[in-house]
Amino acid sequence: MDKYNASIDFKTTNGETALIGAIKKNKIELIRFLLSRNANADEISGCGLKPIEYAILAGFYEAALIVY
Repeated sequence: MDKYNASIDFKTTNGETALIGAIKKNKIELIRFLLSRNANADEISGCGLKPIEYAILAGFYEAALIVY
């Protein structure tokens, strides 16, 4: 990320970050990678949900524990 000066918490037009996208698809290794690069697990999406809430609503409890 540093090489390209990109923000790990960049939001899409829907207000979702890469971490939220990874959680919605239950990509455990990507979730761990993003968090290791200091992705904000408290970022709120455009519809008002945090990453952990997406994980719980989808039933992805391992992902929820990782972002907790």
